[in-house]
Amino acid sequence: SLDKRHYFGSPPPRNLDRPPSCAQECAWVWWRMWNEATEALGDLYPATTGSNLHGFNSAKSTDTTSHSPLARAITTNGPWIIDGNKGNPIHFHIRGRISGARGSGTWEVVGELSVQVTLCGTHTLTFDSTTEPTKFTVGSGKSGILSRLRGGSLGTTGALDERFHTSRAPGWKVGNAELPGVKRLLGSGPWAWSGISTMAFYDHGVLITPWGQGIYYPHPDLAEAVVLEFAGAKHHVTTFECHKFTSVRETDGEKVEGWVQLGGPGSCN
Repeated sequence: SLDKRHYFGSPPPRNLDRPPSCAQECAWVWWRMWNEATEALGDLYPATTGSNLHGFNSAKSTDTTSHSPLARAITTNGPWIIDGNKGNPIHFHIRGRISGARGSGTWEVVGELSVQVTLCGTHTLTFDSTTEPTKFTVGSGKSGILSRLRGGSLGTTGALDERFHTSRAPGWKVGNAELPGVKRLLGSGPWAWSGISTMAFYDHGVLITPWGQGIYYPHPDLAEAVVLEFAGAKHHVTTFECHKFTSVRETDGEKVEGWVQLGGPGSCN
């Protein structure tokens, strides 16, 4: 980063850290130009430089699924519904993101069975299992989306949508989750299809789209691709490392792009 506040009045060092691999092109341009310029200045550049406390590397997101069985379970199983309201599901995504029809927010594991959610307020969800959760209770908290559904958070309950068990891809294998194409989609998000959200990819090939339920499964020939079936059509989707994919519809070759929405929390609707 070249934020002036990161160096306490001293100039940045000659060689800035490389940007994250998925940084925008402008970050790479700045990085190359800065390092080339300071190298060209030679001894004219100040010998004493500041220390960047907010460098690129320290700002990388942490994948919380690697630290908690509960985090892994709630991001790969879903969607989740509150008080049986299937029209307004919520999705837990890796890296502490949560999305739904009423907005987006953040979450973090705060106990063996507990998750703190910040979504139009702060709430504590207590699940019934660490590795195979199927329901949760919502603890008392500040007013917000979860508490407003029944006028108060105390006593409000949530559950794993039954679609997770009834709409799975036939022939799904345990090892599918380790294939590159599936691994980049499973539990991540929220995904947008040509700018329309939310799409969510769960274990066993469960696919949630703005146009209804669907399924997905590994492409038979390409490790970095998957096949999506929803709304009566089949799509061949190639995934990429930087939270993007391209899709080709099987019937007519129509191409669309998809990406993870990386913006901040949305408004409380």
